[in-house]
Amino acid sequence: MQNVMEIINDNPKLREAYDELEKKFVSRLVIQGKPDKKLEDALHKVSDELFEAIWNKTFERHDEDPDNQADQIDRRDKSDSDEGVNPDDHGGIGEVDGAAKSRADREKILAGQILADLETALPFLSPHELDLFSLATYCSDATDPGSLSEVFEELVMRGLCFAYSVDSGSFVFEVPEEVVNVLQKLKTPEVEAEYALVCTIRRAHEICAALYGVYRSEYLVEVLKAMSEGHEDEDYKVFTDHLAEISEVLLDERIFETHGEIYVSHGLDEEAARAILEKRGDDWFRPNEESLASFLRPDIDGYWRDDDYDVMVRALNVELKDMNDARFLADEIFTSFREKDWSMSDCMNYLKKEDVGFISREQGERFMRAMISMYRNARRWVLGGFSRAEKGIEVTGQLVVDIAVGNAKIYPNDPCPCGSGKKYKKCCGRK
Repeated sequence: MQNVMEIINDNPKLREAYDELEKKFVSRLVIQGKPDKKLEDALHKVSDELFEAIWNKTFERHDEDPDNQADQIDRRDKSDSDEGVNPDDHGGIGEVDGAAKSRADREKILAGQILADLETALPFLSPHELDLFSLATYCSDATDPGSLSEVFEELVMRGLCFAYSVDSGSFVFEVPEEVVNVLQKLKTPEVEAEYALVCTIRRAHEICAALYGVYRSEYLVEVLKAMSEGHEDEDYKVFTDHLAEISEVLLDERIFETHGEIYVSHGLDEEAARAILEKRGDDWFRPNEESLASFLRPDIDGYWRDDDYDVMVRALNVELKDMNDARFLADEIFTSFREKDWSMSDCMNYLKKEDVGFISREQGERFMRAMISMYRNARRWVLGGFSRAEKGIEVTGQLVVDIAVGNAKIYPNDPCPCGSGKKYKKCCGRK
């Protein structure tokens, strides 16, 4: 497959359009010149477009209009001055004169608010956000473009990091020293303890969203209990005491959503969520310390994407000659077993639709055996996190593997490849 940049370079019009976009990008988001150490100095040099974007993004989380808020702060500071009060004692945007009538005034206000918001958000920074700060510090020309775009979106657009043009076609990131100083507070015992608390509750939500799709507070409590095994009882009590308030803040991370009294995996609508709960009933999987260990890996889905997943990907890659396509198909099968409760018939129809075939019978057999194993062992939302095997819902009959080997066709009266023991026309071959 031809590289995107190769396609652009081969087409003069595309190259011209790309160069124009690059100029606009640099002029709006990248500062020309030597990196600045101070936040206000960096804000002074950014383009008007970037400054307004940072200003709006910073204040959009506050209830009042930022300019009106700044006017009120200005009046308040004047009143404090008349009474002999030091306006610097207010904290946040009240630390500076907030008239917001000039760019210079707004730069001071914005710098103060950026730092105040960051300090407030410290315990809620996700590991991924912290990784972005590290990436910004150590990025190079070899850094993945997708990761660079995240640095721009999550850090540059919030005034927490700035990009500087060092020579033609390249740039470096600089995190202002005031931002670094705030981040250093993560190492203090008080903030560190609060950060650990938030991380634990976040992880519990991630596990529940992946394992159940739809869950109530009692599911979270059971997961937290399993996560607290081997620790003091007081540790578990701290988690449950702060569960509601921290969950409210974590909603912004889009790991989960709420519909009334239930939590749902992000993107799942309420109707589908309640249908899952109705099918599930009151029986749901309660993890213990041993089973939970698999969910505590960096990639939660690693619990399911084990040997079966790897075998499927390797077999597909041999036939498709494209690892990305192979992973896409395997991911679709895996997530559909888990989230949509796919049957083997659904899976066979999907493979047929994608025109999946195996020239090698050996690869085809490996793929089918791994897929059927995944079908049996994948933890499903409608089963409350149980697998079909755990619930005793097994595929019966002799396993027969005949999925489109070469140009071979599965005929209506052939044994169904899913292993049900039925004829293909009465099983996976039904329309």
